[in-house]
Amino acid sequence: MELCFNRLRSVGEVFKGLGIYGVKKFELIDPQFNEALRISEVCSKLTPALLGINAVVAYMITNKGEEFWHSFSGFSIRRCREKDIVDLVIEFTRRNNLFNVRNKLRRLSKLKNCPELMESIERHNLIKYWETLAQCLGVSKESKTIVFSVKMVYYGLRAIGADMELPGEAPIPVDRRISLLTVSSGMISPSNCGSLVTQSIHQLRKASKALMKKPNLVRKVWGDIAQISKVPSLHLDAPLWVIGRYSYLGRKKKILDTVVKSLSFINDEISTELLKELINELYYRLPP
Repeated sequence: MELCFNRLRSVGEVFKGLGIYGVKKFELIDPQFNEALRISEVCSKLTPALLGINAVVAYMITNKGEEFWHSFSGFSIRRCREKDIVDLVIEFTRRNNLFNVRNKLRRLSKLKNCPELMESIERHNLIKYWETLAQCLGVSKESKTIVFSVKMVYYGLRAIGADMELPGEAPIPVDRRISLLTVSSGMISPSNCGSLVTQSIHQLRKASKALMKKPNLVRKVWGDIAQISKVPSLHLDAPLWVIGRYSYLGRKKKILDTVVKSLSFINDEISTELLKELINELYYRLPP
């Protein structure tokens, strides 16, 4: 697979125009952030830790992510005042996870021996949390669940009123949606960057499935976008989630119309023209 540097520059410049302020506006409509707000109304300062610890085992789930986190927020609201945070997540995992439960519970039990993990959350030190979590679990700092946990702690901190940014060093969590946008934007080509052509969403999904086997390459691409745009990679995850969820529509105009409608409450702050430019770049290879 080949990196297409002209496309990297084009996508990076659009995100530079959006900036950190615009990217944070996308976070407001992320269902996971809305669940963070819901938890914070009852659990207050416990919210960041609840979200971060549950994110460590939020993989191989049986229902949609939105449903999973809605179930967790309801469970947390009922129990957060009466149980230790890790024990609460252990109980939720036993009740709501069907796959790989033994390994998930083993992961959670390791966190009970890492008191500095909670200390880093209390101090709003996301870099320390990121490093400590990876060390406690004995996994790579770039692991998808590790960086996702950092993002969820950030959502929890933001939900209780903290104004901060995610660590610039933390990579984006590589999943199917990120992989698809990496391909559909033309930033990576399976063959020749000089021959990027329009493809159907089905063809792009096939290419993105192959790209999932090269997560380091995907991280590098979005790390480059972060450098060009001056927006930390992990912050890019929210707009990519919002826009990427509509890929099934298969055409740029349909995606644009749907995204503009979903962002109607912030249209005064993110112009339709900028959204159009962003969608055109991220779905560069889709039909108009």
